[in-house]
Amino acid sequence: MPTVAVVGGGAVGCAIARELSKFSGARVVLLEKEDDLSQGATKANSGIVHGGYDAKHGTLKSKLSRRGNRKFAQLDQELNFGYREIGSLVLAFTDLEVKDLEKLAENGRLNGVNDLEIIDGKQVREMEPHVSVGVKAALHCPTAGIVSPYEYCYALAENAMANGVEVHVGAEVTGIERLRPLRGGSPIFRIETRSGYTVDADFVVNAAGLFSDEIARMAGAGLSYKILPRKGQYILLEKSQGHMASRVIFQTPTVRWGKGILVSPTFAGALLLGPSASEQQDKLDKSTDMSELAYVAWAARRSVPHLDTRENLTTFSGLRARGPRSDFMIEEDTKVPRFVHVAAIESPGLTSSPAIAEMVREILQGAGLALEKKDNFQPSRRHPVRQLDLGVNPSESDKEIVCTCEQISRGAIRQAIRQAGIPITSTDSVKWRTRAGMGHCQGARCRAEVAEIVAQELDNDVSFQDVPKRVKSAPEPARVARKDLSKL
Repeated sequence: MPTVAVVGGGAVGCAIARELSKFSGARVVLLEKEDDLSQGATKANSGIVHGGYDAKHGTLKSKLSRRGNRKFAQLDQELNFGYREIGSLVLAFTDLEVKDLEKLAENGRLNGVNDLEIIDGKQVREMEPHVSVGVKAALHCPTAGIVSPYEYCYALAENAMANGVEVHVGAEVTGIERLRPLRGGSPIFRIETRSGYTVDADFVVNAAGLFSDEIARMAGAGLSYKILPRKGQYILLEKSQGHMASRVIFQTPTVRWGKGILVSPTFAGALLLGPSASEQQDKLDKSTDMSELAYVAWAARRSVPHLDTRENLTTFSGLRARGPRSDFMIEEDTKVPRFVHVAAIESPGLTSSPAIAEMVREILQGAGLALEKKDNFQPSRRHPVRQLDLGVNPSESDKEIVCTCEQISRGAIRQAIRQAGIPITSTDSVKWRTRAGMGHCQGARCRAEVAEIVAQELDNDVSFQDVPKRVKSAPEPARVARKDLSKL
């Protein structure tokens, strides 16, 4: 049976793995360099399922974002990661920006988004009472949505594993060698990883995000490109500010800032401001700084004037993978057959991920991978436990609330660890799966107890004091202090 190696455990890589798990005819192995999934762009983005009107007509972005948008409701029914269609508004403050909205709407219609409407300022404020009185008009897209991106990624991976996919974390690819088989046939790829794990693959899917250019070079690919990080910084406000916007609120796109600074509810009920956009060379620097965040706060208040940054939870930044084209790069390599590039997946990559997965599967089939739909594919994932919803007759210990800010129980944490399918070795990995530590105190009160549960579940004489906060391979970035945000 041929082996397909998927390099990269973000939303795109996990979507590809799950798509392939619907079929028989291949062994699928996913390799992720970090000690947990969803540690790159997936972990730190806006969590928006875009409507599909923004990407330039005729591009892969335009085709795949619209297709992806239409798949999220069904995916959420199957995988229970948390998705809500809330709609979006693109605000215009000047007559010139109103004309830009008309162009945006026309581009959207060409992309197949037919439910767009330009509304006047009065209608905007009826829909969103806290929006600026300076808004002249807005483009309304009712089919935009919000999602928890890391929970989406985990759900894809858990379901893929339930359907036979092998997932290896802490498996940074360090070398790819092309081997000629002894008895004819196509060459295979020998992939070596830093953990010592080696896999021989007949097909390789390069979904390594910021590092996809480096993976391509290891394979000797004919398609040579450079991926550069574009940092976006965010401010996350408390749930007490969540009422300030009920839809995703954008500003009219610009060349410099792209979709601009958004104000958006999160799936959990908080309020997200950002992102900024700055080019950098460092693929690891996820720090935040006051100058960028001051701009984020100023620009967000242009849309929603009375935002209170004193009510903040945290700041964070994400790195988007910028390629040489202004489009996704999804294709089989011209020089190295059966090596598939899935590179430069910036916005709207999260939205597009289900459609990207289907496209990659079709490319693999065109490259010679024979697949047949499984009769026994299991599309559903067990619903993650939240708060006190622990099923029938939970133990008193399981009912105990560990995270008082988010009301997350000991039983919920235990189930999330056991359901993950990969070793959970940090309190942050628990946080992303359960929200324990995401509330007002940001884990100050519950982190030690969460660490104790992780140590117990590891069951190999690990002390809770040895359980790190962060995934081991991810250093703590420098962040602006919460008290300093109050000055913005």
